[in-house]
Amino acid sequence: AACILYYIASITEDWIPVQFDFYGYDTPLYEQPLAIKYIVSFYTAVMSLTGNDINPGNGTQFFISSILLVFGALINANIFGTIAVIAQTFSRKSQRFQDQ
Repeated sequence: AACILYYIASITEDWIPVQFDFYGYDTPLYEQPLAIKYIVSFYTAVMSLTGNDINPGNGTQFFISSILLVFGALINANIFGTIAVIAQTFSRKSQRFQDQ
């Protein structure tokens, strides 16, 4: 996801992450070393997968951020669904033990 975000942002060079702007970097993101660009893209990808907004700047970025948000929601649903199944299994085993 970070590679996709970085690629889309590097084409247009109009996306400035909120956290990068907030911390007051004097040098624009696109003039930073490649490692910094990727770290910022990775952080933004992780944040968008957990449901946070990444402040897209154009239509392509809106589309990618929407896909990441849906994908993150599916991951969260899978995790919570698995936890619910495990809890139900424990409850069922506990009930059988108490019935004996």
